[in-house]
Amino acid sequence: METADILFGHHSCKDFLNNAPQRINRIIIQNDHFKRYAALVTIAKNYGIRIDVKEKFFLDKATERGNHQGIIAYITPYAYYEVQELFNTAPEKPLFVLLDGIEDPQNLGTIVRTAAAAGIDGLIIEERRCAQITSTVMRVSSGGIALVKVARINNIKNVLPDLYQRQIPIIAASSQGQYLWTDIDYTAGAAIILGSESEGIRKTLLEKADYTVRIPLAKEMESLNVSVAFGVIIFEAIRQRIALCL
Repeated sequence: METADILFGHHSCKDFLNNAPQRINRIIIQNDHFKRYAALVTIAKNYGIRIDVKEKFFLDKATERGNHQGIIAYITPYAYYEVQELFNTAPEKPLFVLLDGIEDPQNLGTIVRTAAAAGIDGLIIEERRCAQITSTVMRVSSGGIALVKVARINNIKNVLPDLYQRQIPIIAASSQGQYLWTDIDYTAGAAIILGSESEGIRKTLLEKADYTVRIPLAKEMESLNVSVAFGVIIFEAIRQRIALCL
């Protein structure tokens, strides 16, 4: 039985092949879908990736009847970065994202996908109070995981001294934030903290943030999905940085 993580579905496998082919151990194509994936198979073979053809029931079993669309890829488990690696390889004015208690792998996968699209310099999660980089997260990220450096740490608060030392503003997203998300200058770099929808960011982290920001909502709504809120905030940061050619 395979011990590697499994990706499945056309877009997830294609995007991962394009972005991180070195991490794909094997691709399995459903026998009556081979012509559909002929171009993908050619690319995979050029990278020396093994291709197998199987009956539908094999793919159904491997994915627990997920919507595999006739293709699955076995990939090496995600290798996390060290936090110091993120700092050492980041530009002078980096964009980091810190997650506090995001336990839903679907949300984490969407955050990773958005982070990849925004080109952030590092994502930091906790070892226990956060979803980890699993095959579900990789699949939801649609290949974005190959473009994002993810580090794990015991407690997010342990990263804060390094951020202070590097003069990277710490910005916490909260429904009770003091500032609108558009009021903040992200061009000097930023470390954006996101919390879960149910609990939000821990008080001890909120108190240590340089700024707390909110996204105004219609009074009938209490909160946005955390991955949606992240998209709103990070692309405001990108808009500002593009304007200054950063």
